[in-house]
Amino acid sequence: MAIGSLALEAGQIGTWDWDLKDTVNWDQRMYEIFGLQGCQGKVVYQDWANLVHRDDITEVEKAIKAAIAQDNFFNVEFRIVRPDGIKRWLRGAGIVQRDSDGTRSDDGD
Repeated sequence: MAIGSLALEAGQIGTWDWDLKDTVNWDQRMYEIFGLQGCQGKVVYQDWANLVHRDDITEVEKAIKAAIAQDNFFNVEFRIVRPDGIKRWLRGAGIVQRDSDGTRSDDGD
């Protein structure tokens, strides 16, 4: 197992990539964190936002929008409410990147 994979596994860290339009690609760990085991494929941004605790979504989106506007890093703590009703605290972190044609994307864990 590569050192990066080992660190993600040991830390129970999920990874994702967002096209900043609508589609978010999650690794399997992200589905587990959000209580969506057995799911796979792409996640729509609004589906993710609906799992963020209603008292936290405004601050989370504010941090994300600031990072996008400045092509910068973000790091934010927030709660989610999984479909099974379990509440969890998470730390979301990511960095805005551009591909070769200048289109932005957000990669994180």
